Amino acid sequence: MITYSLNGIWSYRIGKGAWGEKTVPSSCAPVGHSEYMRTFDCDLSYENIFLRFDGITYSAKVSLNGAFLGNMLPYAEYTFDVREYVKEKDNTLVVEIEDISPIFGPSEGWENYGGIIHDVSLLLCEKNYVKSVFFKPCFNEDFTVKGFTLDVETALPDTSYTVSLSDASGTLAEYSTDKASFFKECPVCTKLWSPDEPNLYTLRVSIDNSSESYSEDVGFKTVTCDNRKFYLNGKPIFFYGVCKHEMYGEYGHTVPKELIEKDMRMIKDIGCNFVRLVHYPHSRDVLDIADKVGLLVSEEPGLWWSDLSSPQIQDESLEVLRRTVLRDRNRASIAFWLSFNECHFDEVYMTRAAKVCRDNDGTRLVSGANCMNDEDTKKYFNKCGFDFYTTHPYSNTVKRAECSAEVLCEKPLIFTEWGGHDLFNNPKLMSEFIAAFGKLYRDGKLSGAVYWSWANMYEFGRGRPACVDGVLYEGLVDTERNKMLAFDAFVNSWHDIFYPPKYEDTYWYEPKAEVCGEALAHISGGEDSEKMFTNARAAIERYPGNKRFRHMKVGPMLRNTELAEKPFILSDGCEIVFGGAAASKLSIVGAVSMPKGYPIGGDYGEEAAKITLTFVGGEEKHFTLRNGIDFTTAMMTYGPSRIDPIGENTERFAVYGYDKNHENYIINKLDLSLEKEYNIESVRFTSLNKGYDLLVYGVYAVK
Repeated sequence: MITYSLNGIWSYRIGKGAWGEKTVPSSCAPVGHSEYMRTFDCDLSYENIFLRFDGITYSAKVSLNGAFLGNMLPYAEYTFDVREYVKEKDNTLVVEIEDISPIFGPSEGWENYGGIIHDVSLLLCEKNYVKSVFFKPCFNEDFTVKGFTLDVETALPDTSYTVSLSDASGTLAEYSTDKASFFKECPVCTKLWSPDEPNLYTLRVSIDNSSESYSEDVGFKTVTCDNRKFYLNGKPIFFYGVCKHEMYGEYGHTVPKELIEKDMRMIKDIGCNFVRLVHYPHSRDVLDIADKVGLLVSEEPGLWWSDLSSPQIQDESLEVLRRTVLRDRNRASIAFWLSFNECHFDEVYMTRAAKVCRDNDGTRLVSGANCMNDEDTKKYFNKCGFDFYTTHPYSNTVKRAECSAEVLCEKPLIFTEWGGHDLFNNPKLMSEFIAAFGKLYRDGKLSGAVYWSWANMYEFGRGRPACVDGVLYEGLVDTERNKMLAFDAFVNSWHDIFYPPKYEDTYWYEPKAEVCGEALAHISGGEDSEKMFTNARAAIERYPGNKRFRHMKVGPMLRNTELAEKPFILSDGCEIVFGGAAASKLSIVGAVSMPKGYPIGGDYGEEAAKITLTFVGGEEKHFTLRNGIDFTTAMMTYGPSRIDPIGENTERFAVYGYDKNHENYIINKLDLSLEKEYNIESVRFTSLNKGYDLLVYGVYAVK
């Protein structure tokens, strides 16, 4: 198949006015009736010639050289056989568009745009060509890749063709067949597709003895559900992400691919695994990027508070849904289909919608995005065969969400929208909602939550508080993708749900001084240091001022320094021995105690420990460690306040901690002058039994 783009400058007029020019594709403010026209030449040596439109808004009539080709509904892909109408030179293509009057298409829920919004192409094919391919991955019981089933439709019957599967390393497998449907096993090295590992393979179908072929990137992935849980490739998954319109700034639906990728990668980078593509089919580029970066998505036909009992709306929206399913059913990123958004239930429509999805793609789940009451939701979703429940618990409290999770209990439940103007500018409330959703998730009552919405967008007519000056202010980012106020709260709160912070991960360390010298080896520490550290930490909680210290989850441990991670602790009756090196000065890194120590415990000047230095030859020097003079408390906060423990002979070496609410510590450095250089044989610390737990992170011999 040869593809020629018909994008570019077309002739354009509004109503029956004067002709001007318009770029195709593009989106414009609705003008009522408009006409697009262009001429093109065509290679007539091909037996099959098609004209493909990737999307218009909202209703169109297409003519070629005066012959009427057909009508088009919004957003969907249409292909017309034009072989009998096309000529070699000066073909005239006319597209008449209605962008205000169509019953199905224009919406009250977002700014509408008219135009030929996506690509237009001319497709040239030989006599026999591949009309359609349906790729269905198959799995073993342990959800490793077993193979795939392929349904292939060609223009001529009894066609033999070759199917290959390849990746960047080359061709993994190749098969020849003349069957319209067949199953083939895959090599054991074939990998699954998931948001964490979006492994894609190029599927190619080549007609034998012909240059005609079809190729598409595919992935091996399955989403199933059981009871109240979803499973991705056999493993439980919680769908958390955002609702994303196709619009971006002033581009309407016609967004440059680089901006689409920027958008999707931003969403991926904040930790989301899912994007609800609202409320209509998005461009092929969006799906390409979702496949590539690893974002699960859903699609829907373009409904919003629509009258589902209307035969015209039913027929037209289901036709758009059908075409969307056929276009995107081979996409690895598609998680499930949503058949409507925020409409009063209609049993006939819902039943027909489920059938349309399953008739054209029996591999995926089906539901609808819903804001009706919980009792009716349960009734209609069950009766019409939807696979999971949805609801939109908009509120300024989590009560509504919690009540829905109790009622909608027979299938998985996704909040397909939540948030809105109550939360977008309120980080605290955002965090509260996500914490509540996290509890529902842990309790097995919620299987997904999709925030409304990713980005602010233009919308006129709704009014405050949602819309201000024609902009719907409910996004995590603005129209140009700058962060809104609650953006960080959204990101951090979801991260904490799925990756609860270990206190080691919140570690902070700020050096204040250095030490130069030779670190002395630890020889013996009396009791086991792990036990000593545990006992010393417990002493904080037994201390008379316990309520001021609260519970210490980690204690004064270090990370990623040359010092001891857990300090040597000199408690009552304990000795610590170091040795030996040449030095004229001894630097002790620690010189703190916990929690007792100046200024929050013990008498100023009280002796707590002795240090004995024994030199080669037997000579000794003795030093005494005194509270407030040679050491201080290790605590940097006391109750609600920061404190500044200062020792007369000490220098602040570092401040550090794990939770700035109350896990804040200091390290001092105490330099002991030896007056001249000695060869040190040993350094002995001895507690004087005064209730001080002295911390020693390192001892250095300085020449």
